[in-house]
Amino acid sequence: MRALVTGASGYLGRHLVRRLLDEDVDIIAMARDANAQPWPSSSRLQPASCDLGHVPSVRRLAEQAGPVDVVFHMAAVTSGSHAEAMRGTVVGSQNLVDAFAATRARVVLASSFSVYKFSALRKWALLDENAPIEDCLRLRDSYTITKTRQEALVREQCARQGLPLVVIRPGKIYGPDTVALPPQLGLDLKGVAYLWMGGNHLLPLTHVSNCADAIYLAGVRDGAVGETLNIVDDDLPTQKAFMRLYRECCGPLDRAVRIPDWTFALFVRMMERANRSTKGNVPPVLTRYRAAALWKPLRYSNQRAKNALGWEPKIGWAEGVKAMLSTLPGASSQPSEQGR
Repeated sequence: MRALVTGASGYLGRHLVRRLLDEDVDIIAMARDANAQPWPSSSRLQPASCDLGHVPSVRRLAEQAGPVDVVFHMAAVTSGSHAEAMRGTVVGSQNLVDAFAATRARVVLASSFSVYKFSALRKWALLDENAPIEDCLRLRDSYTITKTRQEALVREQCARQGLPLVVIRPGKIYGPDTVALPPQLGLDLKGVAYLWMGGNHLLPLTHVSNCADAIYLAGVRDGAVGETLNIVDDDLPTQKAFMRLYRECCGPLDRAVRIPDWTFALFVRMMERANRSTKGNVPPVLTRYRAAALWKPLRYSNQRAKNALGWEPKIGWAEGVKAMLSTLPGASSQPSEQGR
């Protein structure tokens, strides 16, 4: 098999490249700066530089890559201005599909949980692939806007070009060298306090190796074509369980304060009222709409991915989180329990 991986120097892209090398896949690893080459050396790996927002650059990439069986589209702009994000993520995706349409390659798109309309879900509802997609983007952040538009555009382009498509929506990806505390855990008020929300909410985590396994399988399993698949791990931890394991590995979190759901809801309403009463002089840092996207208590399913891919998460959350936390300064090498 011959595959193109866009965003191959990104966190998920690097792990996917390693997974593909394990399967003896010939890889064109695309990055904006391919000279960095954060991948293992292999005769089956061909680095390629490309700016997806620039049509001639994408055409050169297609000529360099030649025929491919699968396009693993991992690339997305996650920093910079909204205009840069739209150019790199949305326009870039259109350029990519257009350039590789003639190859008849399967497209595997790495989307995101952020595309869901969390405000439409009741507390403790099941977030699965049937959940509604966000349709009020002006109330969400730039990342949500670009990922939602990217997914819609890739679906439209692949349907028009007759290309097989698999959409993968990972939860919160974690692993070595990621931020220790996922945003679904709480809110960091820099220099003031760390507010961790609720306590019993499930964290929709997926270890980067588990996620890379699922994405690889989406590129090779016939049953995956046409599917949209949520990727989360089994036996997801609660916020309390995560914090307990964090304390065992790293000690108490400085200035951490647990905020019950009702207290946090009141805090958000006060922020909205302050924004209105000051006519915008107090910025809308938090709104009920945005808060729902991170901290609404929900349940999560990975059953469709298991059925379509024959996929099973190999790394459990406690094992993965302990390995992640063990690399932090001051971490204990022998935590006493699993933290479940």
